[in-house]
Amino acid sequence: MPNVSIIRVPEKPFDEEVYGAVRTAVEMIGGPRAFAGAGDKVLVKPNWWCWPSTSPHDSEQLIYGTTDRRIVLAAARMFSELGCQVMIGEDPAANRSVKKVYRGFRADELAQKAGARLVNLRADGYETVPVPLGREFKELRISRHALEADLIVDLPLMKAHALTGVTLALKNMKGIMPPAEKRAFHQRNLSQGIADLATVVTPGLTIVDGIIASDNWVAGGGVRPLGLVLAGDNPASTDAVCCHIMGADPYDIDHLRAANEVGVGEIALERIEVVGEKIEDFAVLFNLPPDPLKIAAELDNLDLLVGDACSGCLNRLGDVFTRLGKERLSQIGEVTFIVGKDVEPAAGRTNILVGICTVAHKDAGIYLSDCPPMQDDVRQAIQYAAGEISEVASFWDRVELSGSDD
Repeated sequence: MPNVSIIRVPEKPFDEEVYGAVRTAVEMIGGPRAFAGAGDKVLVKPNWWCWPSTSPHDSEQLIYGTTDRRIVLAAARMFSELGCQVMIGEDPAANRSVKKVYRGFRADELAQKAGARLVNLRADGYETVPVPLGREFKELRISRHALEADLIVDLPLMKAHALTGVTLALKNMKGIMPPAEKRAFHQRNLSQGIADLATVVTPGLTIVDGIIASDNWVAGGGVRPLGLVLAGDNPASTDAVCCHIMGADPYDIDHLRAANEVGVGEIALERIEVVGEKIEDFAVLFNLPPDPLKIAAELDNLDLLVGDACSGCLNRLGDVFTRLGKERLSQIGEVTFIVGKDVEPAAGRTNILVGICTVAHKDAGIYLSDCPPMQDDVRQAIQYAAGEISEVASFWDRVELSGSDD
């Protein structure tokens, strides 16, 4: 049975309190020696998808979208003290510079303090590995550091996500792949890609930063000062426990359900050993992706036809619809959004075909091919339908992927 511990920390803990919480959380599921021994190579993998930044609406408000550097320090220090060869490494978002991200977190200083080595996953190379159990991807390029590590310590932030519902341990592992592979996940099937990756590289230990969790900013959320640290010996099971804290059903999260189906880990709460604090004492309803069907139902000019579809495209539409607002959407003309397989375009209306499941009808309207489409692509399609722009340029055709030496 997988094990997950939940530890309470003060809302504004001191560094040693964070270290103590991390250490206690791991001790409650066996202790660091249950995961690694002296001399082992240990890769500590935070969620540093971008550098620390501030809200565009308030320059004084820090956006909590990345793992607290104190959690990273604590995890790295714990295994350094065990005599392990500890590396701290990340490959951030495809259009983000590794060097800038590391500078933002003062990662050199952090690694030195922890007795660890800072490694650049993007610059240090990748290997192509087969994915025997993959349902979407049959091979993937993965960081050599991740493949050579005896233990990967996965350090996600507890965070709601406008596209996948939640982003936790499983999704955080996208950071062991190069920018081109991240792009492929978004263009083909993001949720299944996350599950496929977990079948070939599974972190042995997950430590979740729930000190100040991050809600879905799009849906009216913000920071969630929960004061928690969680540790688990299976990433899918740890994610499932986090989902219950966040008010989400793990079976409603596509990548979690897909990972469970291919045997990555248990997500049924009754089959997970949870120790420490009780889930119900901290459970709060995070702002999960808005329902685009409800928004469309309140607009006379906008229809949404859904066939056999995953949640990714629907989450993306809910995200964009919320950002634009009903008043703006009411001004775009007669538009029908087509989502999923086995749906016919609407006659006499402008059709926006969302995702690769609609490829059979790509000539019947504005076709957005990615799975799911990027936010800017959906917004551009709406602007095109309203006659405000003359073409729709794909995000991935416009974005400059960071080079391998960055």
